[in-house]
Amino acid sequence: MPPRSPEAFRLTHFLRGEPETWEFDQARVVLGRNADCDLVLAASDVSRVHAVIERDAEGWVLKDLNSRFGTFVNHKRVAAHRLVSGDRITLGGGATELEFEAPCESAESPRVWFRAGSPRDQIRMTLAVEDWERSMGRSPRARRAAGLSPAGEAPSPAQGAEGRPRPPGEIPLFCLFQHVGEVLLTSANLDEMLGKVLDLAMENLPAQRGFICLCDEAADNIQPKAVRVKGLARGESLAISRTIAREAIRARQALLVDDAPADRRFALAGSVMRMEIRAAMCAPLHHAGRVEGLIYVDTRDEDGAFVPEDLELLAALGSLTAVGILQSRLREEVEREKAVFARLSRYSSPRVIEQIVASVNTPDGTMLAAQCEVSVLFADLSDFTSLAESCTPAEVVSLLNGVFERLAAAIFQFDGTLDKFLGDGVLGVFGAPVPQADHADRAISAALLMRRWLEERGLCGPRGEPIQMRIGIHSGPVVAGDIGSPLRKDYTVVGDAVNIASRLQSSVARPGQIVVGQTTYELARGRFEFEPLPEIRLKGKEQLVRPYLVVGPSQDSTGEFFQTIGAVR
Repeated sequence: MPPRSPEAFRLTHFLRGEPETWEFDQARVVLGRNADCDLVLAASDVSRVHAVIERDAEGWVLKDLNSRFGTFVNHKRVAAHRLVSGDRITLGGGATELEFEAPCESAESPRVWFRAGSPRDQIRMTLAVEDWERSMGRSPRARRAAGLSPAGEAPSPAQGAEGRPRPPGEIPLFCLFQHVGEVLLTSANLDEMLGKVLDLAMENLPAQRGFICLCDEAADNIQPKAVRVKGLARGESLAISRTIAREAIRARQALLVDDAPADRRFALAGSVMRMEIRAAMCAPLHHAGRVEGLIYVDTRDEDGAFVPEDLELLAALGSLTAVGILQSRLREEVEREKAVFARLSRYSSPRVIEQIVASVNTPDGTMLAAQCEVSVLFADLSDFTSLAESCTPAEVVSLLNGVFERLAAAIFQFDGTLDKFLGDGVLGVFGAPVPQADHADRAISAALLMRRWLEERGLCGPRGEPIQMRIGIHSGPVVAGDIGSPLRKDYTVVGDAVNIASRLQSSVARPGQIVVGQTTYELARGRFEFEPLPEIRLKGKEQLVRPYLVVGPSQDSTGEFFQTIGAVR
């Protein structure tokens, strides 16, 4: 086959053990029995136009075209399926089976294949990793008394296997724990850790090829993560039996397999046919009853056959690697929570952040947009433009920082969210991202606290001018979440309630006043005193709106409100 295009994918057809490979670089490949299909498959259970493989922004997708006998991927019937390298595509009753290989990511990277076959008759040794892990807690004397090897449970007896002297560069099993421990502690990320573990395997086993891959619990999706090869020719491939991989994962056994090169069941197209694998070992990445993937090594050196001690070493690496994967995930979770805290500390009080972190389930800590009921608060410094004209830029910044600090503290005091600063104003939200049944009460309380702070502290501009605010509040449904472009998204709220609150602040409220809309009044009356204002038609609204002026907390809630203010001073 000529050199492969980097954009092309391959399909390998296995018919009576003989492989045939096709390469496609177009964006749409139709499979079927018709002569005008891109890949013609002459089988009675294949429909005339059976399925199609199409390229999209993320890769390749297989779609069934209403075929009579169905399309299957890894023995599961599918209507559509995103393909990854090694997926087995079956058209119809099972006689027509194709193996998908995705385009090469790099010309220098070796290719990992999952080959067909049923190697049960070639498995020479097995090692139950759960039993082996339990045995590691016993003393060497107890293991010897039980007839076990010093390192762990003895593998199933090998037929005709002889011990192999350990080369000078190899390490005993108890030293392996120290080396792997160093890898787990010093690796910056999961990929680096897996690569270093595989390096240890290649250094201490008579292996020429190896890889570590991760999988889902059902072992249907096996993804190579680290690959190491000794003496691999350019363009050659690294192959593993899919059956061996799945058996190691599902049975939770480390396996040692003899692989006769003449066995046609393991033949593959192109360079893989020249690999002549003599022996292979595969161990699950197993810890605490869970399998995370597998580690696999093989050799084509007739003098370097694997022995039981090698299988124990590989099983140890598999167990320790599984611990490392768990540790890596815990580190990622901690870093994720730190990132979420850092993001949200700009918006919310610590109490609200704790609730958000517990509920956020996106990897980067973003919050998906969702509809919710909230109260929106707009607060704006009155006549700030004329005030700023009489100040230097440094004085303006100092003044704003002092005021904004107090406004943000008032919002946080009542577990609100600081949406954003708007020039000389602020936008606060109550009831999102954490739902609050009393969001209207919280918004009005925060507004009263803002006003009281300004009054009690007598904040003035550089020329002695008193600083006052206009505040508008309205309650209603909004869409809240991280909104913006892919380059930058900020948490904010969008909806009619936001517009009405803004209009109440700018068009109705006077300096020093807090004005709320009808909905907020209905939610909070009885706990606060209000004065109705004349109906007004707000900009952009057809119907008249009845605003209400907030006088203060009602007699029943006055004590609690002023106690809150005193605690915050």
